[in-house]
Amino acid sequence: MEYFNLFTNIILIMSLGWYLITNLQWYNYKLDRVVFKHHKWQWHITYFLAPIVIFYLIEGLYFAIYFYLIYMSSFIIWNRKLDKPLVITARVKRFLGILLGTTFIIVVLCLASDQCNKTPIFIPLIIAYVVSTILEKIFFLSFKNQGKKRLKSIPNIKTIAITASYGKTSIKNFLYHVLKKKYKVYKTPRSVNTIGGIVLDVNRDLPDDTQIYIAEAGARLKGDIEEISMYLEPEICILGSVGEQHIEYFKTLDNIIHTKMEILKSPKMKRGFVHESVPIKDYDTITKFPDGLTILKSDLNGLTFEVNIKGHPYKFHAPILGSFNAINLTTVILAAEELGMSIEDIQIAFENLPQVEHRLQRIDAGGKII
Repeated sequence: MEYFNLFTNIILIMSLGWYLITNLQWYNYKLDRVVFKHHKWQWHITYFLAPIVIFYLIEGLYFAIYFYLIYMSSFIIWNRKLDKPLVITARVKRFLGILLGTTFIIVVLCLASDQCNKTPIFIPLIIAYVVSTILEKIFFLSFKNQGKKRLKSIPNIKTIAITASYGKTSIKNFLYHVLKKKYKVYKTPRSVNTIGGIVLDVNRDLPDDTQIYIAEAGARLKGDIEEISMYLEPEICILGSVGEQHIEYFKTLDNIIHTKMEILKSPKMKRGFVHESVPIKDYDTITKFPDGLTILKSDLNGLTFEVNIKGHPYKFHAPILGSFNAINLTTVILAAEELGMSIEDIQIAFENLPQVEHRLQRIDAGGKII
């Protein structure tokens, strides 16, 4: 019976560890976010705190009945129904390996001691979290330095960093389509916008012949965008529309604005394009947008608008839905022109501009428009 109880204790600890690492993965491995900013904090009570409390209140066989019949069955169902189940990465494997090894060591020590009636629950979890966190920081710093060297090894590469509360992925995709008409361009995939994702992208996927690298910069905390900006050192910095998106993390609009403005701290910035919603002083290196934007037509066939560029009005058309996208396209025009593309080339590139998936995307199906 003693060995059965010890086995149950091991399964309990590993289940708690699985729950913990799942939540950490959701929240970018930030424990404070898991504890204080979780979208369903009730899960912490059901799948983490409750089994620990019952473990110390109920003895052997009765706890095993609760654990296997109630807790494990509900935990397995919960795990299978998750929209984002745990992805078994190398980091997750290291955490679970450390947790399992630590648990076995404690179990062996308990067997050798008459004073250990129950396997400690928190000790292996704390050790696994602390050790794995230290290891990951060491690995990440090494990987980050490797990526920095790789960026410097690509001759004449220019970097563009984009941040905004709304529209940064659209701006990235529009700008990529325009610039690739003249340059060898690479952009971060999908919505990769954290320092971890960007470092991985630079090390693993950035082509050696890239002339222009376009990256998004997202944030959940103050300093997130500054870290990306200091890492990439972009020559072109785009700060788009700013609003109350993710205000649950930043608490106030001022905090959001100041965090987004961290993109402009790049030591190599030659030109910054900043949306008029951002209250920033006038600088020689900053261009506010949209300046002189006039929307001429916006319907299911696309968007026609006029923009003043260096005092001259130019007309553009793009098969993109939503008049608000004229603001995003204005940024694209300014950045592309700054990088040496002619207005005529930009106008031509706009004519077959692809829609951004899942962002007011027109779909024609069965004679109907979705």
